[in-house]
Amino acid sequence: MAVARRISALFVSGLMIAQTRQFDPREVNFGRLATCYVAEGSAASAAGFRKCDAIESIDGTAARSLDDVYAALSKVQRERREAIVEVKRPVGPKGRSFFSYTGLSLPADDLRWVTLSP
Repeated sequence: MAVARRISALFVSGLMIAQTRQFDPREVNFGRLATCYVAEGSAASAAGFRKCDAIESIDGTAARSLDDVYAALSKVQRERREAIVEVKRPVGPKGRSFFSYTGLSLPADDLRWVTLSP
């Protein structure tokens, strides 16, 4: 019997962030972390976040793991301010890997770890 593996993710301000698992990030140079859910009407949605945004950095510090993101957003939450999150988005014609980078402002409200079913 196969055991279902649980996946950890972060939830903050209506935004869910998890590791990218749909493809090999080295193959398309996309990134290790991406948004997998943006709640309609949330602070994240109002800030311009979209599903499948790659999370590049928070306040200029590279986002290499969910632990990095949690630590950075915990600091932002303690300081009661908004973080600048740099996101990477695929753009351009199909079959080509072009990206745009955008800095979005995000409050660290309701920051918590969540578990997703695969």
